[in-house]
Amino acid sequence: MTKQITIKVSDKDYNLLKRLAIEEKRRLSDFSQLLYAEGLEYFFCERHVMFKKRDDELTEEEHKQIKVNDELRKQDGWYDLDYKDKVKQGYKQVFEWHESSVYNHVTEEHEDNLIKPLSERIQRLALDEEEEDG
Repeated sequence: MTKQITIKVSDKDYNLLKRLAIEEKRRLSDFSQLLYAEGLEYFFCERHVMFKKRDDELTEEEHKQIKVNDELRKQDGWYDLDYKDKVKQGYKQVFEWHESSVYNHVTEEHEDNLIKPLSERIQRLALDEEEEDG
């Protein structure tokens, strides 16, 4: 299921946007969607944003692992252990938050599990619709 987002623009700006879309060989609706997706990435490129995932956004396996991790954290000296020692005891990193920059202990890199995937899904919707039409 998809939802629709609309914005208000003046007649003059609508005309300019329409002509830009034509110049880019796109329908205005697809062009607007691509701009929105790209704009999300630019808007948050130097901003960190995060919010807790809802329960329905976590898998059953992740819910179980959160309970395991919570029990492990109660151990004396838990926070003094390095990550590999925690894993040996059954710890697995669970991403309980949507974040634009989160450290992944497995890949040892910062990742974006919010803005980039959101932007890609929005772009894909516009591009998939375009491919179906043409």
